[in-house]
Amino acid sequence: MFNCLYRWGWMRDDVQFHMTSSSCGIIKTRARNLTESYDVSPTPTKEDGEEGEKNAFILNEDRLDKIWEQDSSHYGSFYLRIGAVVFGVGSVIYSWLEFGQYFELKNDPACHNIMLALSPAAGAVFTFVQTVFVFLNSKTFQRRSPSFKSFGLMHVVATNLCVWFNVIIQETKHEIMLYVELHIDSFNHTYDDSDYFNLPHVRKKRGYNLECQRTDLMGSVVQNASPFLFPCAIEYSLICFAIMYEMWRTVHERHTNIQQSRYYSEDENSRTNRASHQYSVDCAKSHRGLFLGILVLVLSIIILIIFFVLVDRKEYKEVAIDSIYVAELSLYVITLTAVMGGVYQVRKLNYTGNRRMDLDNSLLLIALFGVLAYNFFSIVACFFGDENSMIMLVTSIIAVLQASSQGLFILDASYRAAIEPEHQAKKPGREVITFLIVANFTLWAMITQEKSRSDVHPVQLEFFGLWPWTIITNVFRPLAIFYRFHSTVCLFEVWKRSYKYRPGVCAMSRENSILPTINC
Repeated sequence: MFNCLYRWGWMRDDVQFHMTSSSCGIIKTRARNLTESYDVSPTPTKEDGEEGEKNAFILNEDRLDKIWEQDSSHYGSFYLRIGAVVFGVGSVIYSWLEFGQYFELKNDPACHNIMLALSPAAGAVFTFVQTVFVFLNSKTFQRRSPSFKSFGLMHVVATNLCVWFNVIIQETKHEIMLYVELHIDSFNHTYDDSDYFNLPHVRKKRGYNLECQRTDLMGSVVQNASPFLFPCAIEYSLICFAIMYEMWRTVHERHTNIQQSRYYSEDENSRTNRASHQYSVDCAKSHRGLFLGILVLVLSIIILIIFFVLVDRKEYKEVAIDSIYVAELSLYVITLTAVMGGVYQVRKLNYTGNRRMDLDNSLLLIALFGVLAYNFFSIVACFFGDENSMIMLVTSIIAVLQASSQGLFILDASYRAAIEPEHQAKKPGREVITFLIVANFTLWAMITQEKSRSDVHPVQLEFFGLWPWTIITNVFRPLAIFYRFHSTVCLFEVWKRSYKYRPGVCAMSRENSILPTINC
């Protein structure tokens, strides 16, 4: 904790800043060295009168908008928005594939419902427009018309939530119907749900859905691509839901804080706008973790290739499933060990506890809930399963431990900074963080590929039944996939920010000042 005492002194057109801290010592520097972006107007004199005293501390609205535009990280990091763009592209492709299959439907009035074309087309347009807005909101977000803006943002928040639920429901329905159609002979003798599927109206509805929507060329393309693209739609909706909600929540906060604001120089703001687009990356103390992570990535790709070659052969299917679980278990053990080592090393950095939890950390906790829920269901199924499910049980338990410890590690590391010269030289924990970035990307790729194969989890499918397990998978599995992707984003933010040294600057609380949070 930094106990920073500051006071402003006025010296003509310049500003003298004095800071006292238990760790920083006594520092005297000009405000221009502190923020390189803010200029405070001089204290009004008696000659200015009451009018000058009244207006001296009121921000110019246009300049205030420019200052708030700089606070783009408040709505998620740049890399989170890159993720939104990537998942948005997948979501748009998913929508346009569904739009394209409308033109290959049978010449049957029952199939030619115009909403089958309009709904995915409108979804693709909405996704594209929202992606542009999310990626560029730091330049287009203005403070004017807060009431109208609140209404619009909350409407978009609700829309993303509805899209999320709709994609889950539609994909669950398609997976159940497709699985029953492919396993119709063995299904009636294996699962208790067969009585439901033997009802005449259900058989008719099942045939109608498969005949109208997943046939011919485009229908088969959608069927094969949906396991990869539908998680993109869910993860995209989750990111945009969180970003839009954060924007909606801060609209009135910013409107209220205007009366507490001070005057800022337009020249200084323009200088900050130019600086905010300059990025520098220091890769020191990262090479060993990077190469170890690449080695793990290569080995995982080889195992995935072997899995997809063997899983379609009946005599090797069990071996293929066991191999993918062994590989996943090995990754969890390695990353859990790395997290423990990272916790020990990162604890050496100084703790800056006056930052509030940002959007990235909030999304990380939401995704962590999905990982825990999915693996808890797997643990229950494997615990009451046969002896062959022991490796699946151990994998699920280690996955819970790894995800929980990694989440706590990221939350703790995001509040730490390298201040001491020794920390700047050695950068403790950076090698581990680099390795975890690549390892989580590897886990993200592996889990995404597993999602495309419903037969990878036979024990869970047999224990819960087709309907419950398909719903569990489609609700929580995309969150587990997103957790691995978002962990790479959060870890990279820690890798980039926690080891940057700003001499003579202590962290200032955002709640107590209009100035942005400045980390030591």
